[in-house]
Order: sequence, then C-alpha cells, then structure tokens
Amino acid sequence: MSTSDSFGSQPPLELLRQMLSIDGLYDKTQSALSAIKGVSVATACLFPLSGGDRVSHRLTALFTQQWVPQLKRNH
Repeated sequence: MSTSDSFGSQPPLELLRQMLSIDGLYDKTQSALSAIKGVSVATACLFPLSGGDRVSHRLTALFTQQWVPQLKRNH
C-alpha cells in the first residue's frame, strides 16, 4: 500500500482513480488525455483497523465492494 504524502493523497492510487473515472490518463508532456479502453481492474485490500492504510472514498466509490467475514470451523 502506498503511503500518504503531505496532502493526505496517495499518488499511485490517485492515478488509478483518474484512469477509472475518466477512462484515461492525462499526459502533461503532450497536454492531452491518453485514452485507456478495454481494461478490467480487480483489487483487494485489508480492513483499515488490521494494519492497512485507508483508501480514499473517491477511489472506493468506483468499485463494487464485497466483504467476506472470517469463517469459523464447527467441530
């Protein structure tokens, strides 16, 4: 997991958010949007209280989230 910068953002995750929300990445050298099409993204992360870093709501809002509780064995 990337660490937050002084503004509280996580640059690698912000690039992923930009790619998903506007279907591409902005190229500063050409001052244009580079389109990215036909890409599927699957992610996984830890629950924040179990040692994971918090992921911004701006990014998680772009995903369908599933939560699976830990299963216990019945003896």
